[in-house]
Amino acid sequence: MNFKNIFFLSILFLPNVAGAQPVESKIFKVGVIAPLSGPLAEYGVAAKNGIHTAVGNSPDDFSNVEFIYEDSQWISKNALSAFEKLRSVENVSLILNWGNPTTEALAPVAESTKTPLIGMTLDPKVAIGKKYVVRSTNASDEFSESLAQYLYEKKYQKIGVVVAENTYVQGLYDGLESWLGEGMHIEIVESFNMSDNNFRSAISKIRAKKYDAIGVFLISGQVSTFYRQLAEQKITVPTFGTDFFESTSEIEDANGGMDGAVYPHLGTSEEFRKKYIARYGNDFQIAYAGNWHDMALVIGSLFNEQPDLTNDEIMMKIHKSTFYKGVCGEFKFIENENGGPHFSFPVKMKKINGLTISEIK
Repeated sequence: MNFKNIFFLSILFLPNVAGAQPVESKIFKVGVIAPLSGPLAEYGVAAKNGIHTAVGNSPDDFSNVEFIYEDSQWISKNALSAFEKLRSVENVSLILNWGNPTTEALAPVAESTKTPLIGMTLDPKVAIGKKYVVRSTNASDEFSESLAQYLYEKKYQKIGVVVAENTYVQGLYDGLESWLGEGMHIEIVESFNMSDNNFRSAISKIRAKKYDAIGVFLISGQVSTFYRQLAEQKITVPTFGTDFFESTSEIEDANGGMDGAVYPHLGTSEEFRKKYIARYGNDFQIAYAGNWHDMALVIGSLFNEQPDLTNDEIMMKIHKSTFYKGVCGEFKFIENENGGPHFSFPVKMKKINGLTISEIK
């Protein structure tokens, strides 16, 4: 065999280096389901912005992590469709979902399909007793406790509340009722469908009963409408509410009626707030931006270096999480009888002053 034949054969059997494809590194895919359009879009957009901010600030911590977004519009059937797409088509390793009713719908499906799910919901029941479901924030009871303590310190004894027929705000009301101090009495003035926007009959009852304070446990759109109708009847009474108050557009639509109102929520650092406003031009629902910013940091720290894990291994790493420090303060993963498995953050009381929101020290 001459030299030319040897050379030809050696070339023939060499690996096809030029055409060889590099081995693709494993990516830890995270499906994100949130209301990116619809009546609660500012909540979902804020949560998405929080994730983007975390990734932008620490790109090396997310080199093997990818976030894939789906819009639920805060509608359970949409969330279920998004969940199935993310699980079976996108092959995500973990799903983040924003919202109480949508997490409530997804939790049993996540459990039956053994799909790791982190839900942004204050309702502990969705995760208690489940292996593949945890929550990204405190239980409603912890927010209610902070609010009850504030109302007690203000010496409010006769308290009325208007409530939307929604499991989330109903849970907040139930928690508040359980935490009331000695001498305090609370009652529901009237309950409303989530589509109701005429609160004048309830406001007439409020005028007649002369409450020390009024709780406005309504949802977006209803809150500002209630305050405008309250102002029409020239009723001035201390008011308090829920995290639905943390909306600049809601405050603006109330035409000054929400001035002085208080509510419990997660806090965020002033540095985060300033950088967030500079980047996005507003601070709409910034607490939810902070919550999912910090959840993104947890995901990056747990899975960027170990992206190829089974569902059970993913849940094991989440449950073994300890303490973190994020833009919402120091937080930790805990599991207890009342709160179930969840990440616990410091709860702050906040107050609306004009068009701004500040923490009550």
